[in-house]
Amino acid sequence: MRNHFGTTGATADPHKVRDGMIFVDLSGKRDRKDIYTASKNGASLIFTSRNIYDPELPVIKVRDPHSTLVTLLGKFLGHPGEAVSLIAVVGSSDSHVLMDMIECIMYRDSGLQYGKDASEIIPSIRYSRMMSIEGMFERIGRLSDLGIKRIPVSLNTDSKDLYFLSGIGYDCSILTDTGFSSGAAENERTISAYQAFFSRMPAHRPVFINGDQQDVMQAVAHCKQIIPITYGMNMKAAVTASSMNIDLTTGFTYCLQRSFETKAGNLIEPFETSLRMNLTGQHYIYQALAAITCALYYDIPMDTVKTALEGYRPVSRQFKKIFEGNYTVMDHYCRSVSDMEAAMEAVQLLQYKRLFAVVSIDEGDAADHHKERAKTMAEWSRVLNCTEVVLTSCMDDDYEAKEMPLKAVKVYKRFFKEAGLSSLKYYYMLQHALLHALSQLQEGDLLLILGGEEMNDAQRYIRKLNTGVKLVF
Repeated sequence: MRNHFGTTGATADPHKVRDGMIFVDLSGKRDRKDIYTASKNGASLIFTSRNIYDPELPVIKVRDPHSTLVTLLGKFLGHPGEAVSLIAVVGSSDSHVLMDMIECIMYRDSGLQYGKDASEIIPSIRYSRMMSIEGMFERIGRLSDLGIKRIPVSLNTDSKDLYFLSGIGYDCSILTDTGFSSGAAENERTISAYQAFFSRMPAHRPVFINGDQQDVMQAVAHCKQIIPITYGMNMKAAVTASSMNIDLTTGFTYCLQRSFETKAGNLIEPFETSLRMNLTGQHYIYQALAAITCALYYDIPMDTVKTALEGYRPVSRQFKKIFEGNYTVMDHYCRSVSDMEAAMEAVQLLQYKRLFAVVSIDEGDAADHHKERAKTMAEWSRVLNCTEVVLTSCMDDDYEAKEMPLKAVKVYKRFFKEAGLSSLKYYYMLQHALLHALSQLQEGDLLLILGGEEMNDAQRYIRKLNTGVKLVF
């Protein structure tokens, strides 16, 4: 997966353009600032969907700039699906947990130690607004060079690039969503995104789907070229769980009820096996069922799979204790309602005097998402007797590039008022929100941090605040 065109390359970031490179305009902005910046930096060609009449600009108009960029990157960096086996992890529910589990299994099967080898050097491929398409291609190439040939790629359904990324050639896919609960319009967009994605997958490839959710099943029912393999708790699923035992750890029996064919053409016959993970909550069983079945598709021995999952310790922000002293601070990666519920279920097992929470919000999210999260947070705050919830839009580094989340704050205020709760505050910077929350904590209290990548710096801020280092605001 190397550049076959010397110093030539393609990018959608005008600031990364160098002499001779190709720039693809994905911005959709009305102004032409990005196009002129790319030209000034030496772009040899500029692809855009807009009408540009400046004869000094090397512009070619195309209908689909995203598709053009994917095609160009395939030429320059190699088509990822040809060099490695790509596993598409599609959806917004608990995909980060599933990614960790798959990587843990695949690393062990490759003779690497998860969290010690490549995962510390090259982060997981979790495509979002924070990763460029070319960045994803480059990261796949770097992992391939380290000898990792089975690579999961997380694709969130709210990504506008989902359709175009479906054409890079996946071996199999996992649909992680646990059901739709948004408004009708948002659900329709999600269904369309699924159908468009799976319609471009190579024919006769397996898709592992949560069979407990009929709306998710119906969303891909018309995608005839895929091979659906269901997992879940109902007895009709191809893969299910029994003998569940959940406390501070989670034990269950993995049950393959129907045979299926592996990538190599081997037939996996029905069987059962028990295992116990150092995670708390039934929702983790769903992720384990999908990860195990995916590993079996690649003929990875069950002993290797069990050893990987039973020894797995989350290396990401998975209900992670980041400070323990007079009070405790827990950090949980949270992008969906199910992520939020998972954290709250785990909180129920902990001992604490008072509970505080810092929650990330983003004005760019759909209105239905704000309502779901606000409603869930208000309900759990009442159940857990949460003393205060602090909202933040994490604008520490690029606050001028974002909108103030006024609509989102109003939605939270409405649901908290309906729940009879008044303990709600907002800070536009993450470090200010954390500073306020920490100032309220007393001995025996618990602070819960909930958010996505935008809250990755929370642990650093907490460490500085608890060592007396003054933060620069």
